[in-house]
Amino acid sequence: MNKTDATAQPMVGSFVKQNMLCHEVTTLLTKDNRPYLKMTLVDGKNNHFPAIMFNSDTLTIAVEKGEIYTITGNYQEYNSTMQVKVVTIEEGTSSIEEFLPKSIFNPDDMLASLEDIIRKHITTPHLLQLAECLLNDTHRMDAFTKSPAAKALHHATVYGLLEHTLSVVRLALSVCDFYRTTTNMKINREHVILGALFHDLGKIDELTMVKGFDYTTNGRLTGHIVGSARILETYARTLPDFPEEELDLLLHIIYSHHGLLEFGSPQVPKTIEAFLLSRIDDLDAKMNSIQGIFEKNELEEGEWSYYDRFLERQMYRHSYGS
Repeated sequence: MNKTDATAQPMVGSFVKQNMLCHEVTTLLTKDNRPYLKMTLVDGKNNHFPAIMFNSDTLTIAVEKGEIYTITGNYQEYNSTMQVKVVTIEEGTSSIEEFLPKSIFNPDDMLASLEDIIRKHITTPHLLQLAECLLNDTHRMDAFTKSPAAKALHHATVYGLLEHTLSVVRLALSVCDFYRTTTNMKINREHVILGALFHDLGKIDELTMVKGFDYTTNGRLTGHIVGSARILETYARTLPDFPEEELDLLLHIIYSHHGLLEFGSPQVPKTIEAFLLSRIDDLDAKMNSIQGIFEKNELEEGEWSYYDRFLERQMYRHSYGS
């Protein structure tokens, strides 16, 4: 890291005294049975730092997940990752809102763009009615607009789910049009767009923002794939004579959008539309993660990021020329 200004990533060995959100905390024992805390702390720029505090039995307060604390200590490098070695923990003075990152895009503009695309490019009456069931559901749309798309991995911001969904819908349009115009492949573009619209909708119930971004009980028990499929099917059942086979095709897109069984999908993609949606979803998630890595590490040309567990690699920022 070459930057040393106040907005740059902290330097190894530098002193820290600031309000931070306790994102995760676990009490463990050393080899000689002394308690210590293993934590994940979040600063005001949404940087997540592993943290450790020895001699935690000296604390006069209970450290809990989702609370704000004034942390003092030092930044150090451990296993190629920056972490905080905590010396003291006191009650914080900030509110949780200060620690919830927000999308850089205006939510009203994003929502207007999404609705415009849906109403312009879905013309089959019963499919447009299905989309309108969601767009006219003010309770779900309010939650959809505000929700993050993940706890930490990608689009983990207020309005992040809307940003991710709009990106996937736009990519779906481009990819479908490319293959439809350059090959003889038949693709139901409306199905891909609807899959993009609904694929992560269950995250409005899977995630909470009460004490930072975290999973709800519903999210831990069922998850957003099942939740998204339930919402889509519930809407479809309200429409008279919605084709049963077409509903199965749409549900398959939702159920398979993580691509592999080991990634949580109960089915692998078995239609062209499902295959495209799973790849587009993965691409947008990973591109957002890469952007986040560059921003959080504040990399200059010729620098490497810290190891990212989601991407399972370090990222290199090379020179892009003039």
